[in-house]
Order: sequence, then structure tokens, then C-alpha cells
Amino acid sequence: MLREMRVQNALLFKQAEMAFEDGFCAVTGETGAGKSMFVSLLRSLSGELKGRDLLGPFGDRFSIETLWDGSEQVTRLLSENDLPQEDGLLLKVAGTEERLSYRVNGSLASANVMREIANALVSIHSQNAFQNLRNPLFQTAIVDGYRPQALEEIARRYREGFRRYQELKALSGALPTDTREMARALDFLAFQIEEIEKARLVVGEDERVFAELRVLSNFEFLKNNLLGALAQIEGEGDFDSIADRLGEIASKLKRVNGIETAVEGWEKLTVELSDTLHQLRSEISAYLERMDYDEGRLREVSARYDLIESLKRKYGKDIPDVLARLEAFREEKAALQEKMSLAEHLDEKIEAAKHVLSSIDAEWRALREKNAAAIEASVVRELADLRMEKTRLAHEISPEEDFTAHGGHTLEWTASINPGMPFLPISKIASGGELSRIFLALELALKESLSVKTLVFDEVDSGVGPRMGHVVGDKIKQLAQNGFQVFVVTHLPQVAARADQHFVVRKMSDEAQSLSVIVEARGTERDREIREMAGEQEAP
Repeated sequence: MLREMRVQNALLFKQAEMAFEDGFCAVTGETGAGKSMFVSLLRSLSGELKGRDLLGPFGDRFSIETLWDGSEQVTRLLSENDLPQEDGLLLKVAGTEERLSYRVNGSLASANVMREIANALVSIHSQNAFQNLRNPLFQTAIVDGYRPQALEEIARRYREGFRRYQELKALSGALPTDTREMARALDFLAFQIEEIEKARLVVGEDERVFAELRVLSNFEFLKNNLLGALAQIEGEGDFDSIADRLGEIASKLKRVNGIETAVEGWEKLTVELSDTLHQLRSEISAYLERMDYDEGRLREVSARYDLIESLKRKYGKDIPDVLARLEAFREEKAALQEKMSLAEHLDEKIEAAKHVLSSIDAEWRALREKNAAAIEASVVRELADLRMEKTRLAHEISPEEDFTAHGGHTLEWTASINPGMPFLPISKIASGGELSRIFLALELALKESLSVKTLVFDEVDSGVGPRMGHVVGDKIKQLAQNGFQVFVVTHLPQVAARADQHFVVRKMSDEAQSLSVIVEARGTERDREIREMAGEQEAP
């Protein structure tokens, strides 16, 4: 239940602080004073309003803080969203014209989490909600909310069946109408997979094959140049070998080694060059001995190189890319084969899924019929107290064209307002005032199944005249006495007079600006407010 509210620069409230008690709380004020703004402050917790809708004219920031009693459902939500748990529950909405932030017990929370928590705490009924009563889906949801434990198992099985049904329908829509097209796609995938698999590619193979092909293609050129290099090292004709010339250089340096100290390093370097040259000669000679031109091997390597390059042109820039495409082709082929398999019996599977849903939907319909009858009996009793004793309530079940998330049918309430009148949908026969009373009667009928303990009615007495005011007030009082905290924005003194707590919204204006204040009215001040609502004037 709501315990406190603190407001800074929200709507036309520059600053406001309120403390609330259990029971029935009335909010009144002159027309145009802004009493419905109190409801807007609570609606902000559900994310229904944007920053520009909430920001007041007294600065560039606003804040709305509310303190609540907790509940088991709220405790669960806090735990699921890793939010701190305190003795009380502090919810805060703050921000600027462009941006909103939400905090739960001081920790930032998303708008969705705040909405879940707010919906577990308070149920707000405005004129829009009364109009929702004309919507069959809204009526169906009300019936489902009655004894929800009985519906839980049916709803779970229906959700599972409906998910399967949707998957099959989506698959049916995604499959080509001509299975020959799928067969052609499978054939082409099989060709691509076989082409790559047959090559037996190895990562890095393309570089090795290219290196071998380059050697074989330039065999004579490579061999002649290596022989020429070896001849230069070994010497040819009248020329000494490079090794001999290096030996002569080393000998001359050794002779002068004792004269110049730097020569010692040169002699050492010359010896190292000679050793390196001997190693080079040995390696070139060994390589030339191994060289063997094989025209068959050249053709084989050339063909392998052409195959690899052809696959790379088709499927990727390198072998890892080609192998990745191979895996993608395999997955695509498997998926298409599964679709082909499903397509062969898809119609039968869809019909089987519909049969399962029909069976569960029949159970759901029976439960809705039972719940609706119980609700109707209770509502009729409450309506009798609300001076609509001649009203009779019934319902009609209408099948949907196809299964939906809410079942294969909808329930719509019908009513006969006066004896002899036919039963017609509420949307066609109920006036605004009658809808308000029907809605209130519903809340009274459903009070045992309502999990939310704070109810807010904005103009629940709309269209209700003074003669009915005390009856509506008594019914709201009855609701409050059943463990609910009920806030009612009202213009009827008969309703306000029955409240346990009373707040008055007043507008104050000057040439520069207007602002609203909300204050608790007690004692003589409250009596004066109720008399003024009734049109009585203070004695001079």
C-alpha cells in the first residue's frame, strides 16, 4: 500500500508531500484545479508518461518519490532483478524534459522493471479503463484473472501447443510452394559440397604447391644459375677459386698482424668468410645432386595448383575461407533436407497441432464459462445495490478465425438493462455512468482474486448523479473495508464524505504563473470542502 509521496516540480505541483493511511482516500477539488494530476503522478511509475509530460514550469528537473509497503510478488521481482530489499519500498521517477530515470530503493532500474513493480502494487482505473470494458479481449482477460490458479495448467499447455503451431505455420510460409525448387537447390548444394570435399584441401597447401610449381617451372634457369654460382666459388679456367683467394687474403693479413692490432679482427673475419663460403659450396652442391626434373610431377603440381585456385575463385580468398564455405553448405543442405522432410507431412502436422489446441481450448472455454457465470452472479448482486437491480448479465463465446495467444475464442459480456430488452453487448447499450457502475461492481465481485491491494479510481462516479452518490460511496467504502487501499478522484460530496482520508487539490494563479497544491483536509476544513462540493455557501 502507498504510504508517502513527495513531489518536486512535477505537472503543476511545485512541491508537495503527502502521507497516506489504509482504507478509502478521496481526492477532490474544483473543476480545473488538477485533481486528476494526482493519478498522473502514480501513472508515471508505469512509464505511461514522458519527461515532457511530467516536467513542471518551476525548473528544468522534476522528481516523484513514493514509499510503499512491500509484498511477496514485489519481493520476488526485486530478487529476480538484483535490486536491494528494504523494510519499505522506495520508488522514484526523476528527470528532465528529454530524459527519465527510475530508481528502486536507491538503485537504478529499467522502465520495464519499474513497470512490473508498479503493476504489482497499484491498479489505476480511469475513464480509458472504463471504455476498455467495451473491448471483448479486455473482458476475456478479466475472466481469466478470476481464480488464476485453475487456469495455470491449461494456459501452460496451451502456450506450448500454440508455440508449436506457430512454428509449423511459419515453416509452411517459408517453404517454397514448388518442392522441385528445393530439390534443385539440394542438387546444387550437393555438387558444391562434393567439389570441395573431393579436393581434400589442407590449410597452407596452396603456398606449398605454388612454391614447388615455381621450382619445377624454372628448373633449367635455376639449375644453370646454381651451377654458375658454384663455378665462381670453386674457380674455373685460369681463375683461382674464391676460397683460394680468401686463403691468400688471410695469409697476407696474418703477416702484418703483429704490426697493427686492428688486423687481428680482419684476419678473423676472413677466416669466418672462408668457413661460410665452404658451407655455401657444400649446400649448393648437395642441392644440385638432389635436383631431378620430372615432367610428370610438373603436370601433377600444375593441375593441383589450378584446382586450388579455381576453388578459391569460387568459394573464398584462401583455403580457410573455402573450408568455411564447405561447412556452411553442409549446414544449409541439412536444413533444407529437414525442410523437405517436414514438407512431405507438414499439412498433417499442422492439423495434428490444431487438434491438440482445439482440445485444450475446449477446456479453457469451459473454465471461462464457469468463471464468467460466477462473476456475472456476483456483479448482478452488486449492481442491485448500485440501483441497477433490473440489469441482467450474460456472455457470448465467439470463435476466432484462427488460434491466437488468448485462445481460439473470445468472451463478450452482454446485458439487458431493463426487463423485456434483449441481451446486447455492453459496448452497445451501456452509458458512461452505467459503465462506471458496472466496473465498480466488477471490482467488488473480483475482490477475492485481486492481487493488487491499492486501487485508484479516476472519476468512477462519472455520469452518476447525486442521488446515486452515497450508494457509490458506500460500495467504495465496502471495498476499502475488505483490505484494499482505495483512492478515488471524485466530484460528488456523497462519495467524498464516506472516505477515511481526504485530500483537496487547489489551483493558485497570478499574472505570471499557475500552480496546484494538494493538502489533507481534516475536521472543520473537510466539512467545509464537502459542503462546498454540495453547493452550500458559508454563512456570512
